[in-house]
Amino acid sequence: MIEVNQFEEVTQIRMSRVIDGVPIYWVSAYLIDGLLIDTGMLLFLVTVAAFFIGNLKGGINNGKG
Repeated sequence: MIEVNQFEEVTQIRMSRVIDGVPIYWVSAYLIDGLLIDTGMLLFLVTVAAFFIGNLKGGINNGKG
């Protein structure tokens, strides 16, 4: 599961492993002025990379309009 939140100029990407439809453990990565700070688990490395490859070209779409 991935959620994207915007706090002024900081983009937060929250990720969670889901078991039976329930998020079990949340981790986050933050994008600030082109710098990615990943505070998550190695398990999410491929997920984070795929998310940015798919979203950075046209900007981040957090689904909120």
